[in-house]
Amino acid sequence: MTILQEIFLISLIGLGHFTVDFYMGFFPPLLPYLSRVYALNLTEAGVLVGAAASASSLTQPIFGAVTDRIRSPWLLPAAALLTTCVVSMVSCAKSYPLLMLLAAGGGIGSALYHPFGAAVATRLIRAQNRKATAVSIYSAFGSFGAAVSPLAAVFVLLTWGLDGFFYAGSLGALLVCIMVAFRGRWLYAVKGEDNSAGNCDGVRVGERWDLRASLPLLLLILVLFLRSWAQHAVMSFVSFWFESLGMGEEGYGLGLSLFLMSGVAGGLICGAFGDKRNRIKALVLSGVVSALALAMFLQTSGFWSFVCLSLAGAGMNGALPISVVLAQEMLPRNAGLASGMTLGFTWGLSGLATALTGLIGDLYGLGAALWSLVPILVVSIPIPLFLPVHHHEKETAGA
Repeated sequence: MTILQEIFLISLIGLGHFTVDFYMGFFPPLLPYLSRVYALNLTEAGVLVGAAASASSLTQPIFGAVTDRIRSPWLLPAAALLTTCVVSMVSCAKSYPLLMLLAAGGGIGSALYHPFGAAVATRLIRAQNRKATAVSIYSAFGSFGAAVSPLAAVFVLLTWGLDGFFYAGSLGALLVCIMVAFRGRWLYAVKGEDNSAGNCDGVRVGERWDLRASLPLLLLILVLFLRSWAQHAVMSFVSFWFESLGMGEEGYGLGLSLFLMSGVAGGLICGAFGDKRNRIKALVLSGVVSALALAMFLQTSGFWSFVCLSLAGAGMNGALPISVVLAQEMLPRNAGLASGMTLGFTWGLSGLATALTGLIGDLYGLGAALWSLVPILVVSIPIPLFLPVHHHEKETAGA
């Protein structure tokens, strides 16, 4: 199989990833509008985002373990369609509790898709030294969906109002149809087979993972949790920050999209760097970039604030594809569970922590809340140095 064929196959799985992250990304840019409609404070706004994140993320290890046992080709398109339909019904919400219910419902579809999709993406690639690149491409589709989502949400809101989101679900339905039409191309990866013979990632369905891998995995989860906390909080409250600077919906929609689009580039760059050079160094460097860039963003305005925000997004998201591959190496026979722990569990915890950031904002001001994220990123920088060096890293070091 050529590299272009591999990219095409990963792109098919990536379409579903784009879909779930695109629709789940509707909520952050709508928070100022929804806060005015439902008279929400920053804490309640953070809880709304936390509800969506918890439903879509904290349950991912469970869904990952389930998909290690049950590998149906219909799970991926069904999960993407569920998120599309539920989130598109946000215009039907007439109360804050119903809004939270819809956010959580969309999160369930996202929780089912992410770990299974990541496991399938790595099975599509046979070469071990391209695994992180494969996950970075898969992640890029989701990050791109989340990146264009704020602009799309603001466009729909300004053009058709909240009722327009009901019709916005047609795009997701179309992308799911494309996935289904080409499902024969990626079925072998759903079953855990490589393109020739055997099992390319060594997954044996239902086999328990080695407890000796728990400490490195916990350290890896801690790194991702801290980075995701900062990323989640910026996604949730940067719109309020731009609004406090006098910008309208167009301004903070652009800023949030730049933040997320840069995350796409950061994931691709760090994934390629990790495959070619060293995954541990990539984790450390991405943390340095994110901490410095966020601090500079909070001290600048205008053009340079957008530049710094973009660099912060690239650094925060850069750790994701590498961490997924490292987790799958730690739990080689439970790829779905490993993906769920890194993609979902950490993101869910960060959603809960976002409510704490909102509380800091209510008590001490929005600026203090955003500044509190800088030391969180700094703490995450040295932790990867304590992770074990895997076979790929040894080969790279000796090259």
